[in-house]
Amino acid sequence: EILRELLRAGGDVHARDTDGMTAVMCAAAQGHAAHIRDLVAAGAGMNSCKSDGATALHVAGINGHADAISVLLT
Repeated sequence: EILRELLRAGGDVHARDTDGMTAVMCAAAQGHAAHIRDLVAAGAGMNSCKSDGATALHVAGINGHADAISVLLT
């Protein structure tokens, strides 16, 4: 899987895009619960806020991704 390869290669789990979205937020927006787990295991934070104040939990909720919400709450 590409994400795991990037993490093994030292990818920055704290990097942000121009809107302040982290990789965890992007995974939450797409409902990729397994990716959230992998990113958190690699040291990514779950409580970072993007430029509008939203967290990964907000992003997952807005997009209706129950599995991602469950991972973020555990």
